[in-house]
Amino acid sequence: MSTTSPLHLHGLIEARTILPAIDPQTCILCLSTKSSPGVNTICSACTTSLASDPALSFLHHTAQELYAFWIALLRRTLTREFEMSTCPKRGTSWSFKLGVPGAQKNLPMPASDTLELGQGEAMKLTAMEKDLLEEVLLQSMACAEAIQVLARLLQVHLLQDSQSPVQSIREILFEPAHPTCTNHWTFLVTLLDSRTYALNFSDRQLGWPRLLVSWPEYLSKNIKLDEAQSPIRLQLFDLGYWCTECWTEYCVRFHQVLEVDWDMVLEERAPEGWVAEEELGERERVKGERAGWARLEGRVEKLFEVWREGGWR
Repeated sequence: MSTTSPLHLHGLIEARTILPAIDPQTCILCLSTKSSPGVNTICSACTTSLASDPALSFLHHTAQELYAFWIALLRRTLTREFEMSTCPKRGTSWSFKLGVPGAQKNLPMPASDTLELGQGEAMKLTAMEKDLLEEVLLQSMACAEAIQVLARLLQVHLLQDSQSPVQSIREILFEPAHPTCTNHWTFLVTLLDSRTYALNFSDRQLGWPRLLVSWPEYLSKNIKLDEAQSPIRLQLFDLGYWCTECWTEYCVRFHQVLEVDWDMVLEERAPEGWVAEEELGERERVKGERAGWARLEGRVEKLFEVWREGGWR
């Protein structure tokens, strides 16, 4: 591809498809309506249930902390250039282009905090709904990146921790039951008591608010099934597979990515001499961004500790 080719738009998100994921009244564990709104909180019934289920409680609280870190990391490293548009029929939507390394970007919010839903419908966003909308946008087309970055942290905090009730974790690639998305990644966690859960760090972009979902329920409701009720596409990989795959494919096979002396993700400033006419072609930019996330594998534990200490919350 020519280096002067126009950059493509990625990750179309329509406001009307993500409403469940930006509702602060929804419990993120059971989807019931909470007695009071809150960002990423659970209902009183789930709180009571977790108190009597130490294994699920451990998994839930660890997942919550890792999710908060992931959102903070996405926000801190945001260089994607989001575009927001509105049409009368479909309402507000967002898409993005890959930006310049080191050029920090902001997420576009609707004017006057009014979200257009199409067909003459609209809603006024509260502060909590705006926070949740930001999380949705940050996760746009970031499911593979979540698998790359968080696999190591899951290994440390869910597999190597002596107090952990987790037996195994797999990486899952599947076709979701969603009108526009055809490929999606998540984690499959198996507890020592054989219970299984989908652990989802990037489902909000699909309008799915739950971080943890019982695997049988997730399989039946969130994964696209054929007439025989079997998954149309479902692949299971060992933990750490995707990060290794990205490092190999994008940093070795496509050697031009190695020739640049900057990191697509964590670069603090634009590369010296970077001008529009000399930027990488679109395929190379995608590979470069994925390679940048893969480079984090050796540093993510330190980043997590810095975040935990309040270094860049």
